[in-house]
Amino acid sequence: MLLSRFLGVFPRVAACQCQRFIGVNFSVHLRQAHKTSTTLQGLTRTFSTVKMQSQDFSSGNGRMNGRGTEQPITISIEGNIGSGKTTLMNFFAGHDVVTTIDEPVQKWRNARGHNLFELMYRDPKRWSFAFQSYVQLTMLENHRAQVATPFKMMERSVYSARYIFVENMHLTSTMSDPEFTVLDELFQWVISNHHIGVDRIIYLRTSPEQCYERIQQRCRTEEEGIPLEYLKSLHQLYEDWLISEKYPVPGSVMVLDGSAPLEEMLKTYKTKQDSILCKG
Repeated sequence: MLLSRFLGVFPRVAACQCQRFIGVNFSVHLRQAHKTSTTLQGLTRTFSTVKMQSQDFSSGNGRMNGRGTEQPITISIEGNIGSGKTTLMNFFAGHDVVTTIDEPVQKWRNARGHNLFELMYRDPKRWSFAFQSYVQLTMLENHRAQVATPFKMMERSVYSARYIFVENMHLTSTMSDPEFTVLDELFQWVISNHHIGVDRIIYLRTSPEQCYERIQQRCRTEEEGIPLEYLKSLHQLYEDWLISEKYPVPGSVMVLDGSAPLEEMLKTYKTKQDSILCKG
C-alpha cells in the first residue's frame, strides 16, 4: 500500500525508495515515508495557494475571462449629461488600483477630421445614426481595453448608449425605425460576441434641473442649446433602466445622489469608495 502510494504520487521518488527498502531497517524508511508524505502535503497546499493567488488581483477580486487572462472588475459610471461623472472619474484616477477610461469624446470630435459630436447636436435627424454607430464602436474599444489594475472604471458603456441615447432618439423620431433596427441588431451582436460584462453600475441620480445648470457653467461648444426637456427625457430613461429595470441591467447598481454641490460629492466618494469598488 505504501509503495502504490509512492508510485501514484511521485514515481521517481517511489522507485528510489524501493531500492533502499531492500536489506535495511524498515522502520527507518517508514519515518522517511511519513516525512515525504508531509512534505508532499505541504507542497500541495502551497501550489493550491499559488493557484488561487494567480487568479486574483491584489484586491482579491480578480477573475479569469474567456481569453484565459486576468479580468478586472468593471465599473460603469452612469448618469445624465452634467450629472457629475467626470468629477467621480477624476477622484478615482488617483487610485493605484483603478484604471479610469473616460467617455471617448475626443474621438467623436475627430473621426478622420469630422466632428460627429457637433454634427449630431446641430442636426440630430441627419446625423444621429452615424454618430451612434461610431459611439458603439468607440465604446466597444473602451470595454475591450486591457488594464493592469484590479478595477476598470468606465464613463458610461455600450449599454447606456443603447438603452438611453439610441432609445431616446427612436422615441422622439430623431432616428427612423430602420436605423434603430440596425443599431439594435449591432448592439445585440456586440454583447453576444464580445466579453464586455459590467460588474457594477454607479448611477449618479441627478435632477434634470441641476444637470441643466451645470451644462451652462461648463460651456462645451457642442452642448450649447441643449433644452431642459431633453435632459428630462434622458433622466426618465435612466430611471426606467436602472431603477425600474425596464431594460436588462448587466451588473449590480449603486445609486448616489448627484444633486449636491460637486465639492460635497467628493466627500461622498471618499466615504463610499470601498462600496463603489465592490469592496464593501
